[in-house]
Amino acid sequence: MKGGEAMETAKERGKALAQYRKEHFKRIPLDVKPQFYTEIKAAAEAEGTSVNGLIRRAVGVYLMKKR
Repeated sequence: MKGGEAMETAKERGKALAQYRKEHFKRIPLDVKPQFYTEIKAAAEAEGTSVNGLIRRAVGVYLMKKR
C-alpha cells in the first residue's frame, strides 16, 4: 500500500467511525466553571480515567441508584 492509499483508507475509516457515532451515540454538551473542571479532571486522573469516563461512570452510578 502506498502513502496515498493509506491516507485514503484512514479517511474512509474516519468517515465510517463518524457515521457510526452519529447513529449509535448522543452527545451531551456540558458547560462547567473552570475551577469545577479542574476538580473533575484531578478526580479523573486520580482514578486513572478520562474526564468523559469519570462523568459517564458517575451518571451510571446515579441511574443505578434510581432504579
